[in-house]
Amino acid sequence: MTGVLKKCAYISVALDVPLTRLFEYSVLEESAPEMGARVIVPFGPRRLAGVVLGVATETQFDSSKIRAAIALPDDMPPLSEDVLALARFCAEYYGHPLGQVLATALPVALRQPKAFVQPEPSGVYQATNLDALLQSLSPRASSQKQLASCRVA
Repeated sequence: MTGVLKKCAYISVALDVPLTRLFEYSVLEESAPEMGARVIVPFGPRRLAGVVLGVATETQFDSSKIRAAIALPDDMPPLSEDVLALARFCAEYYGHPLGQVLATALPVALRQPKAFVQPEPSGVYQATNLDALLQSLSPRASSQKQLASCRVA
């Protein structure tokens, strides 16, 4: 029986927990995320969303004890180096864990340990009688008239 060994990469992840350290997880080397990317990982019995702050091919820990990342959702672009530097500064200045600072900087939907799905628009408003709408507007409502007279092709 021949097996193909896949090379692993190790990612350092900042999690929204009251601990000042980063946590290491394994991913396949070809699917290793960029720094600043969002990742969903196991943390004890639960799943948490975190931010990748480092990618390496080797680890200082026992690789048999490192858990694999659950998902690498592609629902947001990676945080820029400027945002990461600002978060590091805030964490150091205020003495707060970096993972919690980064979690606070993210929208609530991206803090959840599941992929974000853009909701469908709940409705579309359309004027059925454009001429009546334009005549009903006040003469001083120039912006509204301009907006109402724009025709989408």
